[in-house]
Amino acid sequence: MSGTIAPPRLRSESIAGLRPYQEDAHLAENLSDGRLLVAVADGMGGHAAGEVASALALEVIVEALEDGQALEAAFHLANERVHTQAREPGKLGMGTTLVAMLLDGGSYTIANVGDSRGYALSGDGVRRITMDHSYVSEAIKRGQSEEEATQSEWKDVLTRCIGTEPEVEVDIFGPFPVEKNTALLLCSDGLYKTLADGDLGSLYAKSGGPRGGAQSLVSAAYERGSDDNITVTIAEFGEVPREQPAGTMQIKSSEVKELLEDSERKRRAHVVWASGGQRGQHYLSDSPVALFGTDDLCDVRVPKAPKHHVLVMHRKNVCEVRNLHGWTKMKVRGRVQSSVTLKDGDVAKVGGLTLTFVADIL
Repeated sequence: MSGTIAPPRLRSESIAGLRPYQEDAHLAENLSDGRLLVAVADGMGGHAAGEVASALALEVIVEALEDGQALEAAFHLANERVHTQAREPGKLGMGTTLVAMLLDGGSYTIANVGDSRGYALSGDGVRRITMDHSYVSEAIKRGQSEEEATQSEWKDVLTRCIGTEPEVEVDIFGPFPVEKNTALLLCSDGLYKTLADGDLGSLYAKSGGPRGGAQSLVSAAYERGSDDNITVTIAEFGEVPREQPAGTMQIKSSEVKELLEDSERKRRAHVVWASGGQRGQHYLSDSPVALFGTDDLCDVRVPKAPKHHVLVMHRKNVCEVRNLHGWTKMKVRGRVQSSVTLKDGDVAKVGGLTLTFVADIL
């Protein structure tokens, strides 16, 4: 793709998942010289240290790139800084994976240490750009099957990461020319633990773009039992071919029974309006994750409601709902909360919006 390129559409999604704390960190940031940096880091060392390591690594590479250093040099500096802090009490042994994409004009370079990954998604399929630095990867290279390697007691061991040693080897891929109608995806291992490379491509092809794609991927990994923090950051250039247009459809109450019997729709976010002019109306989204709000970017537009956004994520027979604006109060079971797991029949009130969540369609 030559000449001037349009800025990519960007989207990130990150959840703690089944972990009690979040050690992943991510960014998508334009540098002062016009280059774009997208990165994901997966910290390790426990709540007090892992989140420090991942956040510090991202902070350092931004500073280094702004100071004119190359991407590989920025990774080495991040390793040095994390390693120095890893000697402090309470942070002993902390470290982090780090994968980053630097877009410079019409080309991009990806750097990687650890087992966070970089992919390219297009109409031609899924291409994994990075290589994992892990026991599992090394075992497979030696001829062991993936199934055997992932069941080993050493399956979570990294052979290379940021901060655990004074020096680290950095893998550099590229520079590659930006290809039209391609999405670059960076993620932590929480995403691909339960999603094969082919799953990433098929799920993304069914989404409406980076926002819906990121939400669908994170939700799918969570639903399939990923036991880790899950983070994905996407930069889409042009328009990756989709299998079908995404969106939201409105249905009548009389059609709900038919939908319940349709197994292909059992994992679609389902909301029933409980008040106002839309009382009794049912809405289904195209994925287990849906964004409700007042602007055109939302999956479901809520007319005549305060400006707020509500993220709905379904898993099995429960639903997690998050109020994405802290200044808009969300009340569930009489308590004001920003995030809560809902059960069948629970009512959530967010600003002027009242929703009832139905579990039996899941």
